[in-house]
Amino acid sequence: MLTSLGDDAGLRLAVEKAPLIDLDSKHFKTVAAFDAHFPHGAPSLRDASSLTVKGDWTFGADVTVTGDASLADEGEARTVEAGATLAG
Repeated sequence: MLTSLGDDAGLRLAVEKAPLIDLDSKHFKTVAAFDAHFPHGAPSLRDASSLTVKGDWTFGADVTVTGDASLADEGEARTVEAGATLAG
């Protein structure tokens, strides 16, 4: 999680700086498309500086992103396997 709940029930950023996220608008433009590519929820970004996704990538469960990670357009639909760590 990038946020935590404070004593006053307000959300607090749980990391020093939120990561920069750049998702390919051809595949992640709508909420429905976003949800379809993250059927098990978004990956953990706690240790990420940035995540760039180009192309048609679907994420499995329990994916972790660290550093400056990126996925290139492979020209076809691809999957980030469950439990994978994307590092950069």
